[in-house]
Amino acid sequence: MKKVFFFLLLAAGPGLSFSFKTPMPKTKPLEGTWKLVSANWYERNPAYANSAIYKIYTDGRFAFLYFDTKTGEFQGAGGGTYTVNGSSFTEKLEYFSWDSTAVGTSQTFQFKIEGERFTQSGLLNSEKYKNYKIEEVFERVESGTAKHPLVGVWQVESAQYGDQKPNISEKYGNILKFITPEYFYAVYFDTDKKKFHGVSFGKWRAEGTQYMETVLAFSWDATAANTQQTFTWDVKNNKFYQTGKINSKDYANYTIEEVSKRIE
Repeated sequence: MKKVFFFLLLAAGPGLSFSFKTPMPKTKPLEGTWKLVSANWYERNPAYANSAIYKIYTDGRFAFLYFDTKTGEFQGAGGGTYTVNGSSFTEKLEYFSWDSTAVGTSQTFQFKIEGERFTQSGLLNSEKYKNYKIEEVFERVESGTAKHPLVGVWQVESAQYGDQKPNISEKYGNILKFITPEYFYAVYFDTDKKKFHGVSFGKWRAEGTQYMETVLAFSWDATAANTQQTFTWDVKNNKFYQTGKINSKDYANYTIEEVSKRIE
């Protein structure tokens, strides 16, 4: 057999070559969910002393939020798209709750990953935050590689909230839902109007047709924090169907029905 293979190579001539290498998977070093463990600005911002700060990177998008773990109070969020170039990455902001003038800007940072830790450093620039130094260290809390049908980034196409069926683009602009292997992050924003509407974040699990969210932050009503909300779910033809009711002080027996398309 070895002789036959050798003669086949000779017959093929110098213009034809064979490769038996398995294509290497594309590396996405930032992809996953990260939790902040230290930052240079902590001393300047004592209001964040009790905060939990999470940052999510998917294939091409990022999202982050701050919330108070004691009160459940939402403190801020931002997100958009990103690209990596060597040891630097550039984030293009589609929403930024602290300063709308940052929306549409591109912010470039240096990064380093050592084991399960990710260090980000650089300068944030907007009208409110000029040459604002950022030095943050995050710890990975999940890799983002699980293949449950719900894992991905979804864009809400139609919905019923309470007794209303809003036109999504007119009322909100955009609604995205990130579902990672353990966490969910749903954000409502209008990039064109530079308006941030709100965000919900927490952990999720699915059992059969039930989809359960343990809410850690809910910008519209802090009393929803640490509650579990149960829905039914289905995924068909890259569409995610979520139906149920949420309950909190301000949203009692509040209907949620969403149809979302997969964008990642």
